[in-house]
Amino acid sequence: VTLDNKTINGKFGDMDFTDGVATFTLKHGQSATATGLPAGIGYTAEETEANQDGYETTSTADKGTVPEIVPSGNDSGRE
Repeated sequence: VTLDNKTINGKFGDMDFTDGVATFTLKHGQSATATGLPAGIGYTAEETEANQDGYETTSTADKGTVPEIVPSGNDSGRE
């Protein structure tokens, strides 16, 4: 996963970023999720070994922008 912001470093969910890049390996049935990234940062997910060794590789949301998280529930202080 490559972020548009190259200053992002550290662990975000399942991913460790260095200079805006997280590299990891997934096995059958596994997934990885980045959480806690700042809203508005663009990202691109690339599968470097896609469709090899008889496996079919699929991905969703492989390019986009980290959304702003809107709290759910009653935030107005009223019940």
